[in-house]
Amino acid sequence: MGRLYNLDYLRGLAAFGIMIYHYLTWTLGKFSADDFLGRLGVYGVSVFYVLSGLTLYYVYFHKMQPTRQELVSFFK
Repeated sequence: MGRLYNLDYLRGLAAFGIMIYHYLTWTLGKFSADDFLGRLGVYGVSVFYVLSGLTLYYVYFHKMQPTRQELVSFFK
């Protein structure tokens, strides 16, 4: 499976938003979640986690083909 460059770009943008949020929080103080800067951190983390999970699923799903017995054993 190839890389998902568009998702990598979005993850990078989300990580950059998180970095900006942390820097501004460190220099200017805490922001409310109602402010734009507060949302930048909250949504940045959410987007980053979702895209990271999607990327990991996309890369490793085809490599792992569990048998029925393994699935039953997992859910016991």
